[in-house]
Amino acid sequence: MLQTEDQTGYGTLFYPIPHFNTGKVPLALVWTVFGMIAGYSELWHVIDTKPTSFNWSGWEGWILTAIQSKCFEFDPITVERRSPISKLTRLPDMASKVNAFVPPELGDEEVFGSAAFYKLDINCFWRLFPAADYSSTVAVVDSMEESIMEAMAGEPSNLDSKKIVIAVGEAPTRGHHTIRGSVFELRIVCIVRAKERDGRPSHYDAIWYIQHGDGFSHWQKQERGESIITHLLPGEDLYGNIQDVLEEDCDFVECVSVYVRQEDINVNQWR
Repeated sequence: MLQTEDQTGYGTLFYPIPHFNTGKVPLALVWTVFGMIAGYSELWHVIDTKPTSFNWSGWEGWILTAIQSKCFEFDPITVERRSPISKLTRLPDMASKVNAFVPPELGDEEVFGSAAFYKLDINCFWRLFPAADYSSTVAVVDSMEESIMEAMAGEPSNLDSKKIVIAVGEAPTRGHHTIRGSVFELRIVCIVRAKERDGRPSHYDAIWYIQHGDGFSHWQKQERGESIITHLLPGEDLYGNIQDVLEEDCDFVECVSVYVRQEDINVNQWR
């Protein structure tokens, strides 16, 4: 995505992601994955350059291709005719590629409650981003605050070398975290919630908050069911907004936040 000069602090408007609101297939996980990747190009790059190749039984090739066709139609990429990974057109088919990595134990509603019904919790992200492929790039944690505290206490930290941290289950309270001289900036927040179950795991509300960061600090958002991206007004409190959403009486709620290690840009490499 080409960035534009914008004195208001929003930067280029993000492109919306699909609603994922059809059928009886659990759609919360694929909606969240779409939001994470479409909202941060470096995560796309990390997935695209993982050390092991894409596999037909994996999810990465299918979902990157689907995001390209659904969110960035203006920049078509031709799929090699002989490739085993084809361009998916049906949203349930896209969901099935991600849902294949939902842990089998997450089917037990007596143990996992509503997370088992909607197929969304931290165990899904541990399986989507295994250490074998993402040990030096992505960390999945259940609390960014606790991970920072452990690192500051001198304990071994899995954040030291990571470019991206995915926090599942904890609502963000601030936009920057500093650990051993490195600053992690909050870029994306995906919230999935359902006030009550009606028998279809595809029925839920969701909000996608995104910002470009690196000087473009104002937030944009898309609510599930809407086809446009809107701006959070400069005076709106993102974290108060998130807390209000999470504190509503719901049968199910999950919050997924993406933090990015800020790095100095080497201008020479782009010349």
